[in-house]
Amino acid sequence: MNKIRISLGIIGDGYHYKKNIKPTIVSLKKKIDLKVVILKKLNNKYDYYNFFKKKLDICYLSTPTKTHFFIAKLCLDNNISVISEKPLCETYNQAKILVSKAKNKKLFLCEAFMFVYHPVFAYIKKLVNNKKRDLLFVKSEFTIPSLNKTNNRYDLKKGGGFYNDLAIYPIALENYLFNNTKISKKNNFIYSEKKIPLRGYLNFRKNNFERFYFWGEGQKYKNNLSIILKNFSIHVENFYSKNDKLTTEIEFNGKKNTKKVFTKCNHFYLMFFKILNNFKISKFQNENYKNIINLSKIKKKL
Repeated sequence: MNKIRISLGIIGDGYHYKKNIKPTIVSLKKKIDLKVVILKKLNNKYDYYNFFKKKLDICYLSTPTKTHFFIAKLCLDNNISVISEKPLCETYNQAKILVSKAKNKKLFLCEAFMFVYHPVFAYIKKLVNNKKRDLLFVKSEFTIPSLNKTNNRYDLKKGGGFYNDLAIYPIALENYLFNNTKISKKNNFIYSEKKIPLRGYLNFRKNNFERFYFWGEGQKYKNNLSIILKNFSIHVENFYSKNDKLTTEIEFNGKKNTKKVFTKCNHFYLMFFKILNNFKISKFQNENYKNIINLSKIKKKL
């Protein structure tokens, strides 16, 4: 069977790209005929003009949040599909502009939430859909220790703030798992002296059960999800970000305490493999347009 041929552009070859995406691309080339073109800075500037002459099919953006809208719009204007690191946009209006442009050109556009491509998420989504009437409440934490103050997350000019880096994950969970864009209670954010969102919690309520999401820096590293139902509960460690060298477990607690173990897998690989094999399919495109708009609606209300 012939490999599909795809020309993939990379904009932003920093730490995240080198640590997570570059090894993923090496693995993808075993299954996909992948030509990779990396846009590097020259004199601290990107040469988009010559980059877009490369006849690219799709671009992956791994640049500071503040740049995503501008670069994604450039890609779409040049008939190139887009995979952007989260969040894709800073405002709801930006999201509407990009989605409208992608729709009109029949191009793919998405935010890179890799956790939704992991088998653990698919399993939990099926469980939640089958047990909707039994749901009582959900708690999730995504917290990290303080970082070096030179980190982009402490720089609002680069779209920083830990809201964009950490809170965006449970917001995505609210959309992908519960298909909800409504916020019922006030959410508390704690800011630095420079008005950078450092930590806080999000509280959602729908169909008579509540969700509590805790996020931010200056705390012990936590990355988990707990769902409490009438007769049992489940708990997952390393839910949003997983080490592909380790297995992932779902703990079931109730009359019988059991575990479901998932084999080691790279969710970056699973995400890229799914996207690169489906980004020209209209149904998949429409699903991602909807997710972008829904996530932006939630952020707008916050």
